[in-house]
Amino acid sequence: MTENGLAIRQELTQDQVALIKRTIAKGATDDELKLFIQQCNRTQLDPFARQIYAIKRSEYDKDAGGYIDKMGIQVSIDGSRLIAERTNKYAGQLGPFWCGKDGDWKDVWLESTPPAAAKVGILKSDCREPFWGVARYEAYVQIKKDGTPFPIWKKMGDVMIAKCAEALGLRKAFPQELSGLYTTEEMAQAGGTIIDQHTGEILEGEVTEKPTAKKPAPVRPYDPETVRDGIAKKVTVKGAMTANDKQIGLLASQLETCFAGDKDSTAKRHTVTQYLTGKTSAKDLTGAEVSALLDWLKPTQDDGGAYTPNPMSVKEAQAILTQAYEDAGQMSLLSTAAELGAETVEQEG
Repeated sequence: MTENGLAIRQELTQDQVALIKRTIAKGATDDELKLFIQQCNRTQLDPFARQIYAIKRSEYDKDAGGYIDKMGIQVSIDGSRLIAERTNKYAGQLGPFWCGKDGDWKDVWLESTPPAAAKVGILKSDCREPFWGVARYEAYVQIKKDGTPFPIWKKMGDVMIAKCAEALGLRKAFPQELSGLYTTEEMAQAGGTIIDQHTGEILEGEVTEKPTAKKPAPVRPYDPETVRDGIAKKVTVKGAMTANDKQIGLLASQLETCFAGDKDSTAKRHTVTQYLTGKTSAKDLTGAEVSALLDWLKPTQDDGGAYTPNPMSVKEAQAILTQAYEDAGQMSLLSTAAELGAETVEQEG
């Protein structure tokens, strides 16, 4: 059985592959989808159970002379454990243990500040000694562009760094099965050249020719921060103005259209609105904010009188949603906006 030239094992039906391309690996090229399906088959991990993910990242490509989206494959820590268990050689683990800067290892972390490091020993039935994975907090903590940790790292730094240590230990113990597979908690360590799009700084990996320090002019689709900054500038220029109910209703409907067909479309457009303006409901926006957001969406009216947002704006809105979830440290809950802990969605027109 094939789908777009892909060989599909019994575990993934043709319909499931099509569903993956529409949802889990949305926007993936045929080659990227083929690679993802191959990894699902090789690892025997279930993408629908969120044991394995397809993640799009923006990376600098010196041949293209700019930033391009590339798909990366990540596994959950549960997926790594499952792979180890299936070898029939996984005999459990020691720890996790945590230490502060004093190097004194503890089996529970009770401090309000994050630990300096964590370690986990992976036991293997045919080996005498455990395989230790040691991870320093500073090496793995995921930092937002403002220099602060993601909320989940700030709240549960001990849990997150312990997952990194465990993933390291599992790869040491089972290199054949887990080589090249990195967990979500480790994603900054997953290899490749990752460069800050705003500063040109090499964050991970190396390039033979460092990109110019001068920031290139942005090209649509804009990244989420560029959209947010542009809207803020427009709001300042527009100054004091009012918006009528028709404009507010049009804004709400166009934002929701960006997630058409999604059962959580209302919650998602609220998340996007909050990312861009700091306010959840379109009814709470100033006239200048409503006008600036409509300028960004650029809705056009067809012959039947229906309005649709600019396709580039739709792509940007979807990227903004992903960024909002990433900032909240809850990428694994992307399909359920309610689980973000967002405010209760209020009904708008």
